[in-house]
Amino acid sequence: MSMNSTTFRGRKFNFERNGDFWAGIRDINGWEPETFNVLEQFLAPGKTLLDIGAWNGICSLYAASLGAKSYAVEPDATAYAELVENIALNCPFSVFPVKGAVAAFDGKTPLYNFDKFGNSMSSTQLARGASYDVDCCRLETLFGNTPFDLIKMDIESAELTVVPDALKFMAERNKPLYLAVHPY
Repeated sequence: MSMNSTTFRGRKFNFERNGDFWAGIRDINGWEPETFNVLEQFLAPGKTLLDIGAWNGICSLYAASLGAKSYAVEPDATAYAELVENIALNCPFSVFPVKGAVAAFDGKTPLYNFDKFGNSMSSTQLARGASYDVDCCRLETLFGNTPFDLIKMDIESAELTVVPDALKFMAERNKPLYLAVHPY
């Protein structure tokens, strides 16, 4: 593969895969503009994002372009490989990939995808299509002692179990949660 690049909101991003996504993101009203508005509102140099459901890393990479540090959590092995690749191509020292799922328990859970793994629609809750087991843990287990300034969570309906489980953890830290909800 050969490296390509695109400019989005005045920042350059390098990539090797999913050219259609990266081409579409150039438009300020393209992919989830409200998400980037929230990142701009809460993140700056010295701030930290917990990117739960990082997919290809676009939110974590954008946070890094704002000067923030990010922990990018992704359970889908295909998406995780692309995430790691995109981190290496863009900002290897401020985005930390974490392979696994955030869940309401520690252990293993099935990860499903109705189309193909590697897209943004893998879910531990929506039992459809192919599946395989992934490691998972509670938000508190994974980030109990990690200081952060914003949680972005987009985990394809798993929010229904993760958020209630993590309420005490989040309330004790009193930090904002940006929740992208995808109902059944």
